[in-house]
Amino acid sequence: MKTVILPTQPDAKSPAGADIRYLIDCKTGNMIHSTVPAHQINRATVHATVHEFWYVLEGEGEIWRDDG
Repeated sequence: MKTVILPTQPDAKSPAGADIRYLIDCKTGNMIHSTVPAHQINRATVHATVHEFWYVLEGEGEIWRDDG
């Protein structure tokens, strides 16, 4: 497993426009730090093989899901 200190500049941009910084990278998965711009509304996405966990560090927002 590779871990890093949070980079000051993003490594990539998500399709929705969020800044992405890669934190952990290993064979079975990875972890990113994502900065979402204020007032941004993203289209709902369904991943076939990916699970997402969200932890909000600052600000507020809404995350909704359909588990059915």
